[in-house]
Amino acid sequence: YIQTTITEDFPLSIEQEDIPSQFVLNKAFPNPFNPKTQIDFGLPYGAHVELAIYGIDGRYIKTLVNSFMAGGFHSVDWDGTDVSGNNVSTGIYLYQLIAGNVILSEKVSLVK
Repeated sequence: YIQTTITEDFPLSIEQEDIPSQFVLNKAFPNPFNPKTQIDFGLPYGAHVELAIYGIDGRYIKTLVNSFMAGGFHSVDWDGTDVSGNNVSTGIYLYQLIAGNVILSEKVSLVK
């Protein structure tokens, strides 16, 4: 027979609110944007993450993240520039998250 005593400083459950249960890619905010937008995403566990911007025609614009990231929620800003630091034109862009075995994408509009 084992007796367990639970005290107030010992939690019955561990809060997992800072770790999503699946990969999440939220809508950019603000959208449309000028001069910058925030992209929020969540990882259920640590993984290598690539977050890149593409033109609506599929041409590569810029990589915002290309590294290992811990599980949890993350935010990245995009300032409307390409890989060379030049301002991109008004239009619709896609942002794509590749993490683990998941690929997610959303649209964002730049208005000048």
